[in-house]
Amino acid sequence: MFFGEAKQLLGLGKCQSNDFDAQIADTTMTMIQHILLTFKYRIENYESKIGLFAEIKEGTTRQRLNQRLWGLFLEIMKIVQLVFNEVDEEQLMERIFENDQAYEYLTRLLGEPSGGRLVA
Repeated sequence: MFFGEAKQLLGLGKCQSNDFDAQIADTTMTMIQHILLTFKYRIENYESKIGLFAEIKEGTTRQRLNQRLWGLFLEIMKIVQLVFNEVDEEQLMERIFENDQAYEYLTRLLGEPSGGRLVA
């Protein structure tokens, strides 16, 4: 990418001097120009469009996965509720959230950081 941009936009290799030191100086100046322009672009645009789209895609995928996992959890709760007929869904959820060991398993399953409480 550097060589293409440097040759087309910054004139790399167009120095007509016969002096080797002048050729080196021209190449060095072109490289410095490229570094400064790249730095300016990075500061103004903060991140590339490719990075932005990758970040959005990752966030969307994570959100969909979290929604699917929560749906799976609710379906498992319905199965557990069928097994424990006398306990309704809210009582079962309260028991799980009150039981520290069950809560710890749940936080690991959902990927929540330890220490913070889940909100149902």
